[in-house]
Amino acid sequence: MDWTGVADLLRRGAKEYRLYQDAIEAADRMVAVEREAAAMVTSLKEVTAQRDAVVEEANKRAAEWNRKEAELRASFEDQRRTLDAELAALRIEVQTERNELLRAQGAHNAAVVAFAETQKGQARAMAQAEADHAAQIAKAKNTLEGLRKSVADALKVAE
Repeated sequence: MDWTGVADLLRRGAKEYRLYQDAIEAADRMVAVEREAAAMVTSLKEVTAQRDAVVEEANKRAAEWNRKEAELRASFEDQRRTLDAELAALRIEVQTERNELLRAQGAHNAAVVAFAETQKGQARAMAQAEADHAAQIAKAKNTLEGLRKSVADALKVAE
């Protein structure tokens, strides 16, 4: 028997066996890579789904915050307008009261001046009345003195 041919066959068989094992290992690696790829795709889908959920929740919260901010802004603006209107009304009322106070002060000052003039007039009238009374008293005294002299003269003559 030709053992050389057998040795060649065995070598070829061993080589083919190594190729077969390499092919099996490569196929196993490909299956593992495909599994990893499938796991990565699944993981990516989960991460994407989580991201989408987070984005959706963030958008909902942002929309709610925007709505609340708009409500607060509108409420603030309404309150500001109301307070501005009240402030304007108060300013008008204060100005009206100031004008009324100035008018009342003017009337008071005029009354004080009129009272002072009245007092001066009354003082002049009193002084004039006192002077008139003093003149009447002096005239009455003179008349009384004249009567006393007449009575004394008449009594002297009658004696």
